[in-house]
Amino acid sequence: MNDSKLISLYQTFHPEDWKPLHKFIHSPFVNESKEIQKLFSYLQKQLPKNKPPLLKKTSVFAAIYGKQTSYNDVKIRQLMYRLLCLTEDYLLHQRQQQNKLQRQIDLATIYAQRNLKKHFDACIRNAHKLQTSDAHKNSDFYYQQYRLERVQSQFLEQQQDRKKEPNLQQVVDALDHFYLISKFKHSCAIYNYKNLFKVDYQVPLLEESLAYVAQHTWEELPALQLYHHSLLALKDTENEAHFYQLKQLLNTHYQVLPKNEIRDLYSVAINYCIKQLNSGNSHFIKEVFDLYKHALAKEVLLDDDHLSPWTYVNIVSIGLNLKEYDWVNDFIHTYKNALPPKYQEGHFAFSLAKLNYIQEKYPKVVQLLHQAEFDDVFLHLSSRTLLIQTYYELEEWEVLDSLLDSFKIYLLRKKGIGYHKDNYLNAVRFTKRVIHLNPYDKTKRAKLKTQIEDTKMVANKKWLLRLLEGMG
Repeated sequence: MNDSKLISLYQTFHPEDWKPLHKFIHSPFVNESKEIQKLFSYLQKQLPKNKPPLLKKTSVFAAIYGKQTSYNDVKIRQLMYRLLCLTEDYLLHQRQQQNKLQRQIDLATIYAQRNLKKHFDACIRNAHKLQTSDAHKNSDFYYQQYRLERVQSQFLEQQQDRKKEPNLQQVVDALDHFYLISKFKHSCAIYNYKNLFKVDYQVPLLEESLAYVAQHTWEELPALQLYHHSLLALKDTENEAHFYQLKQLLNTHYQVLPKNEIRDLYSVAINYCIKQLNSGNSHFIKEVFDLYKHALAKEVLLDDDHLSPWTYVNIVSIGLNLKEYDWVNDFIHTYKNALPPKYQEGHFAFSLAKLNYIQEKYPKVVQLLHQAEFDDVFLHLSSRTLLIQTYYELEEWEVLDSLLDSFKIYLLRKKGIGYHKDNYLNAVRFTKRVIHLNPYDKTKRAKLKTQIEDTKMVANKKWLLRLLEGMG
């Protein structure tokens, strides 16, 4: 019973959800079955107390029918199914109550079917007011606009008044706007996925849609412009003009889309910059830094008031590369509490340690990294690497040797880190060789440098090569 669809659904309920659902289930208008009401009341008492739930169908059956009645599995299954259906009806009812525009359009449709013009007109007026007041002009907006125009058009045709034009142009326009924005939005998701996993998708009519949109400026549809240039930036990475157009649109029209959609488009722009940086276009580091700063100022990077731990670390790294030390210090402290609670201490300590390392405050780095606990295994790996570099700068050779040995043992025993194991084992091996190398032996130094360069997977390759170049 514990893994049934009914119990799984109820486990998603918050304490405040139970009271209105109780009223709904016990309403004679929707449910007259006393057995279903008893089943719900029993679950309402038991579920909040037991996580995970400790429910047996025999006990539930006895609570409903009494201990004297023989257990009937078919009966309890039927009751559970009927209660699940009622709960789904409740959730649909709640959704309709929350969406006032949807309610007005549905009512207008009902009044049109009954040919009640006065009632219909009132609903349409209310729907237009609600639609006009919506700040977000995304694909959902134009879908509702299409439904609104369509129900008006159908009602006008129903009246058979040849003098009135049945707003067919508005129907088609709203449908096209919904289609094009949706087409480009989903195509962006497809190209993002293709870049990550090299899968092959077929997107019919995409090139035709792009060609059509390219014929106009679409200034009246900033949502379409945003998705259009996002898609072009993903498709044609060589043409930087698409990126710069997207960046400008994000700065000026970020309010036309819901926060989650704008966040996705910022991710497109940020990932574009990172891809350019990986290709050697170093000027994009300033571009990605600007994007992060603008997105933070607009609060679009936060999801449920939380900032991704990896976004936090990436912003710190980019800021440090640009030598924006004061800004980075403020960011680290300001956004610490925006991190999910389990990541706050570790990511804060690591980020502050990186700042102190750049500023050559090495004892502070050691203090921060020793005091912190890292719940994320990959952050733990990065912190050990930073600690190795710090002990090298402090010339703490014995401590460094011991740390390298313990880190190697940790890596050999650790499971579930994939190719990262080789990455860091190579770093440990080469660091050992560097610190025991005679700096004046040019032949051995050159040989080691070549070996490090030829090894693809070395966690801190650039740092090791800098050490070798600084010797002698």
